[in-house]
Amino acid sequence: MRSQIVEIRHMLEEDIEKVHAFGLSDFSFSVSNDVHFYEKEELLEWIHTPKQNILLIGTMDGGVVGFLYTHIISKLWGILDGLYVKPDLRGHGIGTKMYNTAYQELQSRGVEYISVQLDVNDSDSRGFILNKGFRTLKTYSWYGKDIEVHPK
Repeated sequence: MRSQIVEIRHMLEEDIEKVHAFGLSDFSFSVSNDVHFYEKEELLEWIHTPKQNILLIGTMDGGVVGFLYTHIISKLWGILDGLYVKPDLRGHGIGTKMYNTAYQELQSRGVEYISVQLDVNDSDSRGFILNKGFRTLKTYSWYGKDIEVHPK
């Protein structure tokens, strides 16, 4: 990696456009053909509800190079829902720095358990998570259904 410093910080409203574009830049972040990344409205909502959400970004030279989202389900449980680092910058500690920052924040809030769901075919992510002390507990299948929303 270049000798530039990566800053890890909480995501702000003014970061939404850059983060959204960053998330859409690689299909590997997608959940399905229809869901490629979080919606801008979701990012804004999560920024404004910091007791339930941790959004971190890694930046270098003004650009976004990493993103982490953790949702706090209850006082005791958090879910690491999204962690992504630009492919050409992986293996240089950016993901680890973001994860450690979120982990320390969860600890300071008294959260006792963190879980993550991974694509079973994503060996890089699995290796990263196992290296952080996670263990496989159970294997699930992901099902989804669109909800028809009727205008009022």
